[in-house]
Amino acid sequence: MTTTPASNTPRFDPNFTQHVIDSMGPNTSPRMREVMASLTKHIHDFAREVELTEDEWMQGVQLINWAGQMSNEKRNEGQLLCDIIGLESLVDEITYKKASKATTSATRSAILGPFFRKDHPIREKGATISFNTPDDAEIVYMYGSVLDAATKKPLPNATIDVWEASTNGLYEQQDDHQVDSNLRGKFITDVNGEYAFYCLKPTDYPVPDDGPAGKLLNLLDRQPYRPAHIHLVAVIDGFKPLITQIFDKDSKFLDNDSVFAVQDSLLVEFVPRNGDEKAKLELDTVDALGDELAKNSQMYMGQHGHVLTFPIEKGKTMNVVAFRTKPDGKISSGWGNKVTSMISLMEKVDVWALFEHPPAPTYYKGRSCILGDAAHASTPHQGAGAGQAIEDAYILLHRLGLAASAADITQAFKVYDAVRRPRSQSIVTTSKDAGCLYVMEDEEVGSDMDKTRENLLARNDWIWGNDLKAQFREAKDATMK
Repeated sequence: MTTTPASNTPRFDPNFTQHVIDSMGPNTSPRMREVMASLTKHIHDFAREVELTEDEWMQGVQLINWAGQMSNEKRNEGQLLCDIIGLESLVDEITYKKASKATTSATRSAILGPFFRKDHPIREKGATISFNTPDDAEIVYMYGSVLDAATKKPLPNATIDVWEASTNGLYEQQDDHQVDSNLRGKFITDVNGEYAFYCLKPTDYPVPDDGPAGKLLNLLDRQPYRPAHIHLVAVIDGFKPLITQIFDKDSKFLDNDSVFAVQDSLLVEFVPRNGDEKAKLELDTVDALGDELAKNSQMYMGQHGHVLTFPIEKGKTMNVVAFRTKPDGKISSGWGNKVTSMISLMEKVDVWALFEHPPAPTYYKGRSCILGDAAHASTPHQGAGAGQAIEDAYILLHRLGLAASAADITQAFKVYDAVRRPRSQSIVTTSKDAGCLYVMEDEEVGSDMDKTRENLLARNDWIWGNDLKAQFREAKDATMK
């Protein structure tokens, strides 16, 4: 006679996993205990969930053994296995979010990858890293700065470690035809935190198919290609190292990276380089290795002019606004390559003048009133002009809602004028002052960037921190007087 187990009887021993976890000895470190307990639990749960067979388990063991046998100081196949299942990118995301809590402008990190080498030679600023240059290669002059993410000040004596694959998709340790340390190098930033070197425009390439990582990709019916990229590691005493990559924005594999490492803020554009016999292209990585251009606006400041950029259409289009205060000057004169390149790429240029108007002595007369630009036209340097029109409408809407008769309208407009005119005209005045800061024409601050930063960080608090309900209460109280 056979019996059927009760439905509440566990299919597998419910105490086995905890027994394994409890076998750790008293000298196990707290962090090791935490990690191994969680790992053991999840692995056991995985095996139970899929009811892993002995053959499948052994194939997994053989895959791991194969990765270990292939790995050496020049190739880390075990790391590549982690990459194609997204584990390194997940760890990278966790690490980045912990490290960047104190600032929103830290450069986005990206995975180290399996072809990193510690023994890159130190090269002089402006040197090349290409010593077996293929005929189909495009030479790039790459330059940039390393900045403190919190203060934006340059960091001298930082080490920039760079490496990339050749046009055949192979790193030098994979290719007997490349000399040792080809397309690799370390550069030390100068007193201005700057570095520069010649390299190759990167190429899309497939993950190696001669090992377990390639075999697993094939079993999963996944495409093996990585988008064209260059690896960089920035190291300086007193700061956490930055491990990242920059990606060619024109690569066709950006949305399907085989190791899931692409970040929108790390997409870069290679632009034509003029007057250099060594390179046809250039890449300014000040922004790729600084603020996240794809998500944030940027302000470039100079004498008698400034350039504002901000992304629209989810980063697909960059809006560029260039200001100048000298009628006979050119905004591109004396500016860096990033600014001049952006301006040269502008497909349609509209030219507008910014006018100042005397402050209106009143915003109403009888039963008529003005609001928005009609009342307080402002320069755009604080981005607050349209907001003031909305505040006008808010106060008018609520105040007119209290009017019981036509006779109350004039009183409503009088209250609106008393509440809104001082604040909105202060916006006009301070916006002009902000514009002077941007073009280094402020009489007290001039070109002192520390004073400029201090001023700009504090000047908008009273604009954005305003309590609209308090304005309404002020208007309501004024009505009752």
